[in-house]
Formats: sequence, C-alpha cells, structure tokens
Amino acid sequence: MYLLKICFSDINECLDKQRTAMCPQHSDCLNTDGSYECNCKNGYQDTNGTCTGDKMSPEDKSTDLVSKIGLSVGMLVILVILIVAFVKWKKRTRQSTFGVKSNTNSDGHKNVENELTEIGQNLVVKT
Repeated sequence: MYLLKICFSDINECLDKQRTAMCPQHSDCLNTDGSYECNCKNGYQDTNGTCTGDKMSPEDKSTDLVSKIGLSVGMLVILVILIVAFVKWKKRTRQSTFGVKSNTNSDGHKNVENELTEIGQNLVVKT
C-alpha cells in the first residue's frame, strides 16, 4: 500500500505587494491560513470596505493646537487695541461735546488770557 503524503504550507499573502494594495488605506494586512484579511488601524472603522475615521498624527495635533493658540492670542491683541482706541475716541468726543476749551494755543503754550477770562466768569460776588 502506498500512502500519499501531501504537505501544505501557508503562503503569506501579506508579503505580496499586489494583494496588500487591495487593502484599503488606513488598514493593515493580516495573514490567515490560506488567505489574508485587511483590518482597519486604530482610530478607523470599516465602512463598506473602506477604513474611515478622523485620525490625526501627534505632529498634526500639536501644529493644530499651536495655530489655534496663535490665532486666539492675535484676536485678543486686536480686540484690546480696538477697545483702547474706542475709549480714547470716546473721551475726545466727550470733551468736545461738553465744550471743554483747550488752554493751549497752536504752539502748545498755555493761553493765560483764556484762563483768566474763565476764572473771572466763574467768580461770584457775595453780598
């Protein structure tokens, strides 16, 4: 009697570039007995044969965080500048609205005559 001895050895299909190219993006090839499987990487899930998900690399996350912080600080600086400018503008318009006279002439020197006139108008004679 003759016995036929047959040996089967598993071929690692994941080593075949054409087969691994059939796995979708964001997946890893897993060799199984007589075949292979494509499993989605961590952070991704299988959706009708494609691996979907929002997976950012640590470098992308840190760059994204730095840009968000920079944008926030920039907007805060602009807001502070606008508030300061508005307050100064409001003070200036309030002074001109209430008729506050400047006691300086165009050269920047005190106009003593205007001060004396104002003081004289404010004096009240008591009897």
